Amino acid sequence: MSLPLWEECGWVSIPSPVAAEEASSLSDEVLGNKAFTIDESINRKVHLYLGSGYKVSGDAIVVGQNEQLTDRSEDIGPIFALGGPSFEEEVQLAAPIQTGDSCITSGGNLPFEYVIHSVSPRYDDRYLTASEHALYAAYKSAILLAIEKGVQDLVLTCIYSKRKHYPRDEAAHIALRVVRKFLQHTALTDKLRRVMFCVPTQED
Repeated sequence: MSLPLWEECGWVSIPSPVAAEEASSLSDEVLGNKAFTIDESINRKVHLYLGSGYKVSGDAIVVGQNEQLTDRSEDIGPIFALGGPSFEEEVQLAAPIQTGDSCITSGGNLPFEYVIHSVSPRYDDRYLTASEHALYAAYKSAILLAIEKGVQDLVLTCIYSKRKHYPRDEAAHIALRVVRKFLQHTALTDKLRRVMFCVPTQED
């Protein structure tokens, strides 16, 4: 994997409510490319659910989308059906967004205060590094929005959809790495209380 180094990812640009002095200290805690050590306090915050993300409760849910925010396939369709007409209208007003970016809307009639829409890349092994960076950025931008809104219980669906041909193992590695980097920051220790990965299939 050729994921970006810690220093290249701009983690010191974490927005409010993280205080400026806390954010500035993050650059002193970089791990570079070293392997992660086991941290039970972090592990207790991470959960795995086999099923549809919209069937669990939380403060916010992250869903995969396309640039025009018109994707209604796989698990996304039921989310929009449950969200209601005002939710659909709010989403369309937020379009378009770029690959690797995210936007946030209200949860409509869903059991979430917010829905975060994140655009993952279409995988192309000829441009492996670009695909990895874009997926990394998609998760990072989504989590930053959640932190900015004070979300404590975050539900993450597989934004690396099968129809975009992203290899499952590689994509899962990127998702886990991004979450781990956020959860291990001292400035973010109390920001995210629970991160639940919701996967629709045993393969995922």
